[in-house]
Amino acid sequence: MKFQKIGIAKELESEENPGGYDQRVILCPTNIRRLVEYGCQVSVHESAGVGIGYSDDDYISAGAVIESHNRFYSNKDLIIKYKGPSQQNIKSITPKSTILCMAHLAAFPHRRLSLEKRQINVLAMESIRE
Repeated sequence: MKFQKIGIAKELESEENPGGYDQRVILCPTNIRRLVEYGCQVSVHESAGVGIGYSDDDYISAGAVIESHNRFYSNKDLIIKYKGPSQQNIKSITPKSTILCMAHLAAFPHRRLSLEKRQINVLAMESIRE
């Protein structure tokens, strides 16, 4: 599968991020620019980088499109984020898409079942070995 449409997600409040205190974002604008130069269409979740000092304008300058939460999870080949998706966000992910994250599927079996049911591929960072 070729990952042409890539989404960089914002960390939101969830069962593994109570209070939404973890505000990391998986890629900075420099990385986004590289993906765009390779021909990828990159969308960044609105205000994803604010917690670590990057504005939406920084991502726009790198070639990304900023998307609101209501549109973010649909129509992506690949979604990248740190923590696994919430149950609510899983419902918005386009079937047969791929998500790269710390999925923790053993700790959150309901997440695994929801992802399977929607036919969403998972690349679990915690399972990647050198």
